[in-house]
Amino acid sequence: MANNRVKTPFERKSSESQSLDAVGPHCENSAVEVHVKVRNAGDREGSHTVLLFTKPPFVHRSPDKQLLRFEKVRLGKSEEAVVRFKVDVCKDLSVVDEMGKMKIALGEHLLHVGSLKHSLHVSI
Repeated sequence: MANNRVKTPFERKSSESQSLDAVGPHCENSAVEVHVKVRNAGDREGSHTVLLFTKPPFVHRSPDKQLLRFEKVRLGKSEEAVVRFKVDVCKDLSVVDEMGKMKIALGEHLLHVGSLKHSLHVSI
């Protein structure tokens, strides 16, 4: 995962907003793909579960860290594979506000797998 900022096509209703409704036309085609290269550095065949977490901006009492996806891979000795995760911004990065509505927090969401970190910025 490269440390690149990805802008998403969302608009704020006012400059004071910290979140958007997680429904509407801005949610069409709101998915991004995350690719992670996994390598078995050992001399035996084995399996590993790759966990994709997110750390959202603190809006609407969002969790500090949340598991988004996981994928179990089986690799032969010294074998490599690419694990692909599809992250839908509106569905996967939304939180429930104080009124019980699904909201997308605007700002920087940190995606991470192990020690690899990637910034996904949701903005105007």
